[in-house]
Amino acid sequence: MLYQQGDVLIETVENFPMGLKKKHGNVLAEGEATGHAHKIDLAQSNVFCDAEGNLYVEVIGDNAVIQHEEHKQITVPKGKYRVRKVREYDHFYRAPRPIGD
Repeated sequence: MLYQQGDVLIETVENFPMGLKKKHGNVLAEGEATGHAHKIDLAQSNVFCDAEGNLYVEVIGDNAVIQHEEHKQITVPKGKYRVRKVREYDHFYRAPRPIGD
């Protein structure tokens, strides 16, 4: 299952990779221009990070709310997720690039 809020993509995973460390704070992604942030409810979830900086979320309650100042809040059900940034294909450079929020 996929969930999207702006430029953040939250993807269901079966298992987490080995070696994750618990991340302090609830920010999943920060806006490049505005300083706004995608934030998850830590009372219902845990956020983890791998050595490369990739984020993972485990929703431990029935669901967790993700909020952002410029987007409608979304609710993600109990489970394990990988957090990624949405990318688009730049036909001029013939390469993918991240989308800014």
